[in-house]
Amino acid sequence: MVCMTMTQLNSGTALAVSSASLVCAALGPVQNGQLIYSGIAVGGRFPKGTRASVLCNLGYEPFGPTDSICEGGKWSRKVATCESTTEPKCPSLKPPSAGRVMYSSIAPYGPSTTATLSCDLGLSVSGASFLQCTEDGWSPKAFGECKRSFKTPKVPKEQVWIRGRLISFGTYLHRRYQICTVMKNRSDRFRESNGS
Repeated sequence: MVCMTMTQLNSGTALAVSSASLVCAALGPVQNGQLIYSGIAVGGRFPKGTRASVLCNLGYEPFGPTDSICEGGKWSRKVATCESTTEPKCPSLKPPSAGRVMYSSIAPYGPSTTATLSCDLGLSVSGASFLQCTEDGWSPKAFGECKRSFKTPKVPKEQVWIRGRLISFGTYLHRRYQICTVMKNRSDRFRESNGS
């Protein structure tokens, strides 16, 4: 609520804004913790610039921003809740087959922690590859899958052994994932060339 007072003076009109618009009501209670205010409340309201900080009980830790500032009659942001350290909101994730998970922080995983899925060579993520820990758990709820990122070319049934290796006529996949072509020339010699 903003109150204005108009005063008529000989030289004109003066406008005054009351301090009612610059105070904030106390924040609600924090379960398993308490709020510490940097200012003193007058009539249950805190002056502009007051900082409210969350202090969690033993065995609990803050989940979210730990402080908020009274600015223009409103708190700057919602403050953290106090969550049990033995039951984290975001548990460790099981990676899909042929995948690995990397976290942005160490366990237990709190708010803003991110988890990124990467897949083995030759595979790529189909679906979500990035999760973020929120007050409701991981978002989205699960990773996608690791799937082949390319189709293996078809190889003709004609094969030959060269220097102890089985070589097929046509296109095949080299161990280093380079596409190679094997050709047979008229003198029955074989040569191998990298495809481009």
